[in-house]
Amino acid sequence: MLAGLALGIGGAAVAGYGAAMGRDAWRATKMRGGFLLFLALIACAIVLPFLGGRNLTRGYPEGQSSPVFTSVMLIIGGGILGFVVVGILSLYEITGTGLTMGAIVIAAAGAGLLYGSGQKPRRMCTFEIADRNEHFLEQLGFEELDGTEVTHMDGEGNPLRLTERNDESIVFLAVGRRNRRAYIRLSPEGQMLGYTGVIAITDPRLYRDPSGQPIAS
Repeated sequence: MLAGLALGIGGAAVAGYGAAMGRDAWRATKMRGGFLLFLALIACAIVLPFLGGRNLTRGYPEGQSSPVFTSVMLIIGGGILGFVVVGILSLYEITGTGLTMGAIVIAAAGAGLLYGSGQKPRRMCTFEIADRNEHFLEQLGFEELDGTEVTHMDGEGNPLRLTERNDESIVFLAVGRRNRRAYIRLSPEGQMLGYTGVIAITDPRLYRDPSGQPIAS
């Protein structure tokens, strides 16, 4: 526009030139936006059946059943979006895509089923360890509190604040007791094995199981 003004082109012509540029930009944006929406539909037609299949087989904690209805609805929803894509392609006289899209949806759901099955053993092991840890804490009399200064109370009534979780242990600060800590021993898989009680930071960590028996540190 500045170049046009410098060359003596009238204001109306410059305004018209600017309006034409604006229309071209808007038309390009609409075309690109429609294409992005079309890609999003294709992606959903693949991702939703995959998630539905995965959720059917990935395994859940004891007492929690597989979300069958939600999973089936994800697969069906992906199929519906897939055939919306087919309908859009037919508007551009691109035919013969229905079977292909159906095969893609089925393949995505099948891949999800296989992926979920592969996840299941590890997930079930994780849930089992979580149950064991809850039982461990119950046996020790641990209580989880809502505060930030005191986050836990052990079975001996010691107020504790959770400070760290590393590969070997969970570390608590003994609130109100200088240079005192408490430790829960962890297995490499994250299972709680033993508890030291509140000890000085210079003391050796002697772990005991909930029955009071010492364990190797």
